[in-house]
Amino acid sequence: EVAEKIHRTRAGLMEYVFPEIKGSSDLANHVLQDLSARRLIESGRLDSVFCMDDLLKPYTTLLGKRFLEFITSPLKSADEEARQDV
Repeated sequence: EVAEKIHRTRAGLMEYVFPEIKGSSDLANHVLQDLSARRLIESGRLDSVFCMDDLLKPYTTLLGKRFLEFITSPLKSADEEARQDV
């Protein structure tokens, strides 16, 4: 079960989701602090231990959600627009 495999912190969750950073909790904490400082995730104690239900709840801010929508939305390239104009 997931709960048994991760330490119940946000950094532990990141290490579980991104196994390539396992053992690099400093890196995970740095990324979380940066996202928090940029107001993309809710601030708070990033190293706090959570119950699994709380740990798995989204904590992306409205700004973070809008940023994710922006970077994942398909934009037409200039070539595509030129082809459509013909």
